[in-house]
Amino acid sequence: QFQKALKLHPDFGEAQKNLAQTYILIGRGDSAVTILTRTAAKTPEDWKVWALMAQAQGSIGQDTKARECADTAIRLAPKYGPNYHLRSSILMRMGKIKDAIVDLETALRINPADVLALTNLSLPLAR
Repeated sequence: QFQKALKLHPDFGEAQKNLAQTYILIGRGDSAVTILTRTAAKTPEDWKVWALMAQAQGSIGQDTKARECADTAIRLAPKYGPNYHLRSSILMRMGKIKDAIVDLETALRINPADVLALTNLSLPLAR
C-alpha cells in the first residue's frame, strides 16, 4: 500500500517513512536508507526521519552513521525519550557503555515511569 501511495504522490512523507520502517523490519535496511536519504533531503527538520535513519543505518552495521542520525533526532526532539533509547542501543553496540547509561538516565528524567529505560539501564550494570 505504501508503494501504491508513493506512485500516486511521490513526496508523501508518511508513506515514505512507513515503507522505510517496513524495509527495516524485513531486513532491507539498505532500501530504507535509500528512501530516508531522499526524505531527509526534503524534510530535514523531521526528527522521525532521522530516528528511522538511525535504525536503518544500525541495521546494516553502520553504527557511526546511526549514531549521527540519532544525535540529529535528539537535537530536533530533545524531550522525546525513545530517541535516547535508540541512541543508547547504538552506543552499547559501539561499546560506549557509560554514554549509553547517560542516555538512559536522560530518558528516565523525561519520563520517570519509563520501564524500558529502567530495564535497559540494569543490563550494563549487571555486567
